[in-house]
Amino acid sequence: MKKEWNKKYKWCFSPLGTGDKVGVNNAGIGIFKKQRYIGLAKEILQNVVDANDSNAPGPVQARFEVIQVPRAEIPGADRLSDVIKRCYEYYHEGDDGVKMNLLKKAAEKFLDMDGLVPVLKISDYNTIGLTGTRQEKGSNWTGLVREISATNKGNGKSGSFGVGKFAPFNFSALRTIVYSTYNKDDERALQGKTILTTFMDEDGKLKQNVGLFGMTGEDDCKAVYNMEDVPETFQRKEYGTDLFVLGFEKDKDWMQQMAVSVLEYFFYTIFKGNLEVSIVDGDERIDINQDNLPYLIKEYGEYCKSEEIEFSAPVFWELLHDTSGKTKHFVEPFKKRGNVELYLKVDPDFSERRILQMRAAGMKIQEDTAFRIGAYFYGIFIATGEDSKSDDPKDNINSFLRKCENQAHDTWSKDEYEDNREEAGRVLKQIHSWILEKIKEQRPKEEKDEIEAFGLSDLLPSQEKEGSEGEEERAYAFFQPKPMSIKRASKKKNTSGTSDAVVAPRKPKSRKTRSIVVPGAGEDESAGGRTGRKQNTHQFHTFEASPGMEPSENPLPYPGGPERMQGRTQRNTAEDIGKKPLKDVGLTGIKTPYDKENHTFRISFIPSKTAKELYVYLKTGSDDGTSTDAEVKSAVYMGKRMELLDGYIKIPRVMKGKKVVFTVELRNVERCPLEVAAYVE
Repeated sequence: MKKEWNKKYKWCFSPLGTGDKVGVNNAGIGIFKKQRYIGLAKEILQNVVDANDSNAPGPVQARFEVIQVPRAEIPGADRLSDVIKRCYEYYHEGDDGVKMNLLKKAAEKFLDMDGLVPVLKISDYNTIGLTGTRQEKGSNWTGLVREISATNKGNGKSGSFGVGKFAPFNFSALRTIVYSTYNKDDERALQGKTILTTFMDEDGKLKQNVGLFGMTGEDDCKAVYNMEDVPETFQRKEYGTDLFVLGFEKDKDWMQQMAVSVLEYFFYTIFKGNLEVSIVDGDERIDINQDNLPYLIKEYGEYCKSEEIEFSAPVFWELLHDTSGKTKHFVEPFKKRGNVELYLKVDPDFSERRILQMRAAGMKIQEDTAFRIGAYFYGIFIATGEDSKSDDPKDNINSFLRKCENQAHDTWSKDEYEDNREEAGRVLKQIHSWILEKIKEQRPKEEKDEIEAFGLSDLLPSQEKEGSEGEEERAYAFFQPKPMSIKRASKKKNTSGTSDAVVAPRKPKSRKTRSIVVPGAGEDESAGGRTGRKQNTHQFHTFEASPGMEPSENPLPYPGGPERMQGRTQRNTAEDIGKKPLKDVGLTGIKTPYDKENHTFRISFIPSKTAKELYVYLKTGSDDGTSTDAEVKSAVYMGKRMELLDGYIKIPRVMKGKKVVFTVELRNVERCPLEVAAYVE
């Protein structure tokens, strides 16, 4: 193994001349600083997928591996260390000084003494390598190594700004990367690149902040083409590309963070069998492929829950291996721009409306949640552009959306499509509308019969602000009034041995009335109901018990106010005073569709806290804007009839964030708006 580099290869820094002095902060690197692992996974893997070799025997493969490289094999270690220190001398004050001091310490640690330097080696296989290694500009090689803000990719490829090349620099304590490629044209090339600050060199001249390692020339620093001059560690021996991130100081959970990022953004590509990823650190190894994808998504789903890491892959993964037959798969031509695909599952047990969106590469771009419709669903939309006339954006939806993508590859916006923003806005709306029509086709009958809250749809965000398609979507009613002030009664044994509840005595107070504004409810337009919109004011009463009342025969106090306590009195003792009141529980995702065939309401919500016993109370709305305590005839939860306590429905064992679904039959009431509130002791 070669221990030293041929001295004809050096680090080259051009004279500053009339250029601007540059500090340590680099805009390209900064884009990925907050989400380093996500940025690394997205930028590396989309490049790997783009470079796939169609003649290879298997899918493209990417490997992230920690290796240890002898200091003597690091390209130009002495010169690189010297330059880093000169950068610190030139920018040693303020925030730049603090950051440059970290770089200086890394140089002293890794480059000033013999030993092993930790390096993150990123390799791809079954790829064609980086082409155009000897071109001046405009090639895949120059776009990665020698050009700034240039991508040099065709319309069908994933990169669109040429900034993804900066993502790996966030993992180098030395701000230095070495690139080595062997391409299908049988070209081999190696070059190092470092991004530092302006500095004063030993000749007294200011030098630019970016340096290249290679063969020095009169006016350039060319790549290394003779692999016999290269230590074996850096030689690429099969088609593809290696990136060496010098001075990789790993986080203790770096492998897990890398795996989660890969699964979150590329699970669909892996599911389709187009990508495999390995993450290696010594004896530890994580392989991610089509075969073990279900297991890993489940395993890292649990990991992310325990670490409170956002991870949506399990939600959408369920659509791809759904055995219930509820997930529908659509493949259709889109506006003469090639095909689009949609995996869609509409289910009343869901509590969200989310469509994951991506392009042909299969990388997660964004989620569309701006649907004003009563159905609840999950979906995966892929703009493949297959069967299009060409890769030109006017013919290909994949290429078109590539031009709508932002630098971080996490949203599509008409403002990014500078050629024709108006056209871009129209196409993005058409995509949303196409998905909406598929949702409507799959919407279950019971969802169509939900009660509509007129006026509420105007408050919800939507991409559809104009046109008839936007008007067809409606918001459906959910009522969540603030609960009345209720005192939990103590239980006393009466002479018959049964348990009675009494309300603690207090000084008599007049009834307090509070007004809150909630959306009025009407019939669904599709069912021939009203078309107007209005706001109704509902009155909710605070009841304070008066002394002298007889004990209630029911275990819970009346929430409807004193009018429901007429004719009852109450006995109280000192031990009943100051008992803990019932506490309200926040509910989200409330739905109350009515089943006309069974004359029941299917009520669902997500509680904000865990409770051993949850007490649910219902009110019915009316045309004049008032609400009335609902008279519950029966309630069924998980196949069992629930206990009714003075109108409360007692639901056992509910978990925070887990959906609760039960059916209710009311006395003498059929379809109507319902208000839902919940309490715990």
